[in-house]
Amino acid sequence: MRQSIFDPHVQAESPEAKIAVGLIRVGQALSAMRNSFAGDAGLSGLQVQLLIDLAASARLRGISHLAGRHGLTAATISDSIRVLAEKGLVTKSTSVADGRAVNISLTREGRHVAAAASEWAQMLVDVVSSWDEDRRGEVLAALVSLIGAMQREGWIQTDRMCAVCRFFERDRYPGTSSPHHCRFIDAPLRPVDLRIDCPDFEAVVNEIV
Repeated sequence: MRQSIFDPHVQAESPEAKIAVGLIRVGQALSAMRNSFAGDAGLSGLQVQLLIDLAASARLRGISHLAGRHGLTAATISDSIRVLAEKGLVTKSTSVADGRAVNISLTREGRHVAAAASEWAQMLVDVVSSWDEDRRGEVLAALVSLIGAMQREGWIQTDRMCAVCRFFERDRYPGTSSPHHCRFIDAPLRPVDLRIDCPDFEAVVNEIV
């Protein structure tokens, strides 16, 4: 029987287990901070996260996209969106591309709340900003690989990131400080230039790294 990664003896012998536990601890802390803000704002943690997701998106989003991103049913997301609309934080409109679909967008007040809800994450930015560029690039590349693995397993919805974009060429310039290339902007990319959510993204089918 496999031992739990939370077992101190397992962690003592496995750097991989320590990394996994560390990521879980960070996730728990961020979730607690988000939920604390949500309680003060009279919202649920999911409702706050939906506002943040909508504010961070470069395009209009619908119920199905939000449901897939959170691994929840469309009915659960629709209920949260209904509450947010009643509070004047989002509006719903019929999709031009598909008359049966509904697009969700933030109101001015919704953007204000989303911005305030994101402030607790500034602590992460402050910590990371103290790292040198090489370290930031290494951590970003590791996160992209981890997200890609989770996508491959079907645990999370595909994000609009370099690793699964048709414009991305990995290691086109090996041994250089900018080893990758983006065909959309026709320019080399440093590890620190990799994006997790790019507005110019176009998917490559079955090519998750």
